[in-house]
Amino acid sequence: MDDLEHAGSSKAALDPLLAGEYLRAAGTWRKRGGRFMEMLKLRQVLGTKDVEELSAWLPPHDLDLRFDLERMTKPFEDTIRIGGEETADLFARGEAMCDRGDFDIGLNVLKKVVQRNSQYFPGHVILGYVYMMHHNDYENAANHLARALNFVPTQNADHFRAFILYLMGHSHYRAGRPGNALQAFRQVRRLSPATPGVLYHIARLYSQTGQTVDAMRHLENMLRVQPELFFLAMTDDGFKRVQDEALETFATLTGDLGTQTTQLMGKLMRIVSLATKHNLHEDDPDLALRMQIAQRTDKLLKKNQFSVYRQIALYDLPELEAYVPETIHEALRHKMHATSEQIVEYNRRIAKKWRAWRNRFLLLTLGPFFAACVALLLVLLEQRISTNAAFLWSIFIYIAGASGVGIYVQRRFHRFRSAFKGTEEVDEIRGDSQEVAKLMNELGAGLVRMTWHPMDETE
Repeated sequence: MDDLEHAGSSKAALDPLLAGEYLRAAGTWRKRGGRFMEMLKLRQVLGTKDVEELSAWLPPHDLDLRFDLERMTKPFEDTIRIGGEETADLFARGEAMCDRGDFDIGLNVLKKVVQRNSQYFPGHVILGYVYMMHHNDYENAANHLARALNFVPTQNADHFRAFILYLMGHSHYRAGRPGNALQAFRQVRRLSPATPGVLYHIARLYSQTGQTVDAMRHLENMLRVQPELFFLAMTDDGFKRVQDEALETFATLTGDLGTQTTQLMGKLMRIVSLATKHNLHEDDPDLALRMQIAQRTDKLLKKNQFSVYRQIALYDLPELEAYVPETIHEALRHKMHATSEQIVEYNRRIAKKWRAWRNRFLLLTLGPFFAACVALLLVLLEQRISTNAAFLWSIFIYIAGASGVGIYVQRRFHRFRSAFKGTEEVDEIRGDSQEVAKLMNELGAGLVRMTWHPMDETE
């Protein structure tokens, strides 16, 4: 952890683009290191996938912890019992002595183990590792690791082969055989592409042997898989021949990834804004939480860091995209149907009120009005007014009354008509729902097109 922080501080002063990345990588390793050491102390049994995940937390040169992790796996512990109880007990004593630092005594015990059973896989593994790391005897290390490779157990064979070849690659490199080391690491890459750190070593060997095009290709792949190792590589003299080009490529890739991620995040935030507009989060706590996560993730984009872009593009966005847009789309469709039904029901009630008012108006207003007209006509006739004059007076009264009633009825009708609801709100929700569906498709297609996964290699 300290090596990374030291390297990062020196490089950060020279290249502001990498400053935040170094600090982020150093902080990540420091945080994970505590949990890593706790697991080592617990000596809990791990699976091969656990080893790959935990090894990704380690700097690529930390071979001791990588080796300790491998010995903690259940498949490796199972190989210890293959040779029988006596062989397993003798092996355990030799291994314990090596763990205490009594390497000479431990080597002698382990030699007896492989003399008793020449095909004893774990014995050759420990012997090869101790010869390489603690005796600098690379010939004996290579011999024992080669024998271990010949006697790999049938279960988890590819994993064990990749692990032995990984050790052989380090042994060849330490012995000054970069060509053999490169061949071993390339075999590891083919057998177990997820092996952490292998791209770092392949790129470093290509750089040291002057194969800068291949070095850059593997560096770019490493950037996609373990970006924190890229920042370590920029302070590693083994990458001296490609560091300037790698920094330019890093800046370009950061810009491209930032553009793609920002565009996709913009589509997601537009979907979130439509959900906020219609208050969809008020009745769905899960949606409200994910909308908050989306808003915080959107703020992270302003850091302009490759590792942030990568985290969002490969993990945060897909997780949010899998839930948020579809949930909002379904909620809008449900609200559209519910609103449409509410409008129909509301208009039905208004129409019922209008009919009731019209009937009351006809009974209470038009009835007395016509009665008044008849009474007036009779009065006029009693006073012996001429028929023509009575008729004209009736017409006048009728027109005057009808005009007043007509104005009143018109105003009343206007009030009822304005009380009716149109489909504008439903049309708005339908339009927003269609926009969400379009953005959802574009977001899904954009994530599929993202090119920030490891590229296929032709070795």
